[in-house]
Amino acid sequence: MAAKPRRGRQGRPARRTVPQAAVEGQVIGLGRGGDGLVETEDGRRLFAAGTVPGDRVRVRPQAAAAVDRNAGGPGPADLVELLSGGADRVAAPCPHFPPPGGAGCGGCQMQMLAWPAYLDWKAGLARDALARAGVPPERVPAPVVAPERSRRRAGFALLRQPDGVRIGFRGRRSHRVEDLTDACLVCAPDLLAVLPPLRTLGTE
Repeated sequence: MAAKPRRGRQGRPARRTVPQAAVEGQVIGLGRGGDGLVETEDGRRLFAAGTVPGDRVRVRPQAAAAVDRNAGGPGPADLVELLSGGADRVAAPCPHFPPPGGAGCGGCQMQMLAWPAYLDWKAGLARDALARAGVPPERVPAPVVAPERSRRRAGFALLRQPDGVRIGFRGRRSHRVEDLTDACLVCAPDLLAVLPPLRTLGTE
């Protein structure tokens, strides 16, 4: 007897995702969400997190079902390998920041982008948004820069494991919890100071 096709919540046959082949390309810009815009060798444009303009990368387009939801625009892709870095790529100062194509903390997204380029990108987002409201670019002030270790509120995830308790931010598009230490460059020291007692409570 033939197996019945799996069905989704609405009774329709469940949609199968097709693994996509990795492709090479050049990062030509940044999207509003901070993902790099990759122009592939076969002419497609894809958004990939962890990339900066000028990078030469190998990316894997996400499942066909996900790409279909972006019909008419660049689809999402995962960074597989950084082949060469762009001029504005820097080493991330935080040890929790994920390496190119690897796993790590999802609390920050742009530490691999040089600071002047980051400020230019943020200012450009503000100018574009205000221009649509009729505000001329010369009236847009420079971005206000918050100092490091100044965030006083955060929503942490807690995960109990056989070897202990992990508390921190989840990885990007992942249930994995990055166990934060005082090396975090975003959270205020007083906020990070509550993590060790919380780990102790989590084991009780």
